[in-house]
Amino acid sequence: MKKRFVVMIETSSKEQNDSFLEWIKEERLGWWHWFQNVWLLSNSRGHLSASDIRDKLKEFYGTANTLVLELRGADDTWSGLGPKNEKRNMFKWIKSNWRGG
Repeated sequence: MKKRFVVMIETSSKEQNDSFLEWIKEERLGWWHWFQNVWLLSNSRGHLSASDIRDKLKEFYGTANTLVLELRGADDTWSGLGPKNEKRNMFKWIKSNWRGG
């Protein structure tokens, strides 16, 4: 079952984010990272929980405050403002990967 997560990190360095991204790729998660310290993750295999991701964040970000939210409902909605053209589309990944379970 596909799972969707919002991950927020209070502070981070480029090295920490690079390490976290490497783990995301190893786990074969879909990801979106347009805002500093905010990640949207799509887990199509359904093998991770919010607490699994939280525990991994401790490894990469140490004692930084973090929050992991799992979105489960088919009625979850989103809206935003940002570039939406052919070269740079802030919402393309979200429209393709975020809806539904």
